[in-house]
Amino acid sequence: GFTTRSIIATPILAKGKAIGVLEFINKKGGPFTMPDLELLSMIGREMGIAFENVRLMKDLRESHARLKSIVGGLGAGLLVLDRWQNVVVLNQRAKEILGTRLDASMEIRPSAALVAEKAPEFLKLILSLSRSGQAVPRGQVKALFAEREIIVGYSTAPVTGEDGQPSGMTFLFQDITPYEQEAGK
Repeated sequence: GFTTRSIIATPILAKGKAIGVLEFINKKGGPFTMPDLELLSMIGREMGIAFENVRLMKDLRESHARLKSIVGGLGAGLLVLDRWQNVVVLNQRAKEILGTRLDASMEIRPSAALVAEKAPEFLKLILSLSRSGQAVPRGQVKALFAEREIIVGYSTAPVTGEDGQPSGMTFLFQDITPYEQEAGK
């Protein structure tokens, strides 16, 4: 029972592909005109951009959740510093070993000095390695961590930006005191 007097449609485009159609029916006051089609085409392009942005944000959230789960599930401490020795990543195990409650987030990136203030010898080591950009496949240090002397095994890897330039350092470390004591027996 619906009467169609006039109709106008345009594709909704995302990355050059039609992902839908925007359609108007029965314009009040007469037939659709060329300016109507131009306006509708612009709206279709903008809707395509909006849909693509929503998809990208969803993918980004899923990727962030997956990365957070992986980093959080590590049995070793993970500390990533940017080129200015600010903390980009600090997982729960790293906080336990370092004896800190500080978090690293996109809004607040504490300095390595604040995060590792209860582990001064380790702080000196990570700052030195961070400045040098030296990769260490396997190292260990006996030092005070939150007023406890422990042996920490560590590995480092430089972080490079998309331009290939150094942009920070990654430290993976673990309290190996029990293993070293067992080996010493």
